[in-house]
Amino acid sequence: MSNRKTITISICALNEEKNIELLLRDILNQQFKDEFNNNFELKNIIVVSDGSIDRTVEKVQSFQNIDKRINLIINKKRI
Repeated sequence: MSNRKTITISICALNEEKNIELLLRDILNQQFKDEFNNNFELKNIIVVSDGSIDRTVEKVQSFQNIDKRINLIINKKRI
């Protein structure tokens, strides 16, 4: 059993089609280390599209095909 620390990142998105691709790309390319130079493993990225009416959902879905750590929750109405 590994003692490696893991990170889950949650993103709330409302009409972020212009920004979400760059944000996901930057997160996926990030190296996660703490102040003691210990590595962390990126376990999940959870994107919550909260009533988006633009192409936010489609953009995130395209990234899901690339990386299975990306999870999408779609709220039809803004909560």
